[in-house]
Amino acid sequence: MTVKVAGVARDLHGIDVTVNASPAPVDASGLFAATVPLAPGDNTIEVVAADDLGNRRSTRVAVHRDATAPTLVSVSPVDGSAEVPLDARV
Repeated sequence: MTVKVAGVARDLHGIDVTVNASPAPVDASGLFAATVPLAPGDNTIEVVAADDLGNRRSTRVAVHRDATAPTLVSVSPVDGSAEVPLDARV
């Protein structure tokens, strides 16, 4: 599973952006985007923007991927209800 990370980074002196240490392309308006794989469990996504003068800003976001399938508790109709075949027209 992956998640798309996108944002805007601008600077008068040029800017480079990385997402989890991989370069993210930045267009002329400052928009950037990257796709990040998510492992099951806790993940951290770090975005770093650095200008040509060496100034840097970064942010981190914690993301949890729940890979556990849901559990089906009951498939029986409740008392007083009627069963309807899945291919029936209602």
